[in-house]
Amino acid sequence: MNEYKVKILKPNNWRKYPVGRLDISVGMPNHEDRKFSATMAWAQRRFKHVIVSVADTLQRHNYMAEGMDQETAYTHSYDAGTAWIERHQEHLQNATVIRWDQRLTHPLYMQYMKRTLDHLMENPLFQQSLQDEALGYTARKGLAMTEDRINYLLEEIAVFDLLFKIEPAADVYPGSILPFWEHDIYKPKAAFTRIDFTRKIAA
Repeated sequence: MNEYKVKILKPNNWRKYPVGRLDISVGMPNHEDRKFSATMAWAQRRFKHVIVSVADTLQRHNYMAEGMDQETAYTHSYDAGTAWIERHQEHLQNATVIRWDQRLTHPLYMQYMKRTLDHLMENPLFQQSLQDEALGYTARKGLAMTEDRINYLLEEIAVFDLLFKIEPAADVYPGSILPFWEHDIYKPKAAFTRIDFTRKIAA
């Protein structure tokens, strides 16, 4: 029996869609082992279908911010994604697994990246929110502010904006939800549910 159970936090929007999308930040403890098993069990009881969206190569930007060269950062992030899928294979049998590179090669991705950049140019508050989030991350990590973290956020925003269009689903995430999704540009389409975990009390 799994020692963890899912606790639903706000925002709580999972009832909006028959499809659930579990957004996986590869390398984060809340996306590993028994916690992931608990998340998958929770999702499969509530959705007709579950998509596991593995944000592996997205992490290359963070590795580059930490000093890795581009090729090494990509290889490291891709290999980490492959290892994550292999570790959790038993829980993925009835789900659709989609890796980050599949998002970036979608024919509409560049259109949505341009849309993201246009939003930034047109909206100073959105631009400031992006800058603040990047500075907050680098401060927590003890890093100098770099363009790589900005690129991470831009890529993530463009991909999710695309997914809201082509792959409507309730996004379930065991962690903080970025503030951008409360922006008027995205709020009508975003359906994030934040979760956490509690330990079950032994009988």
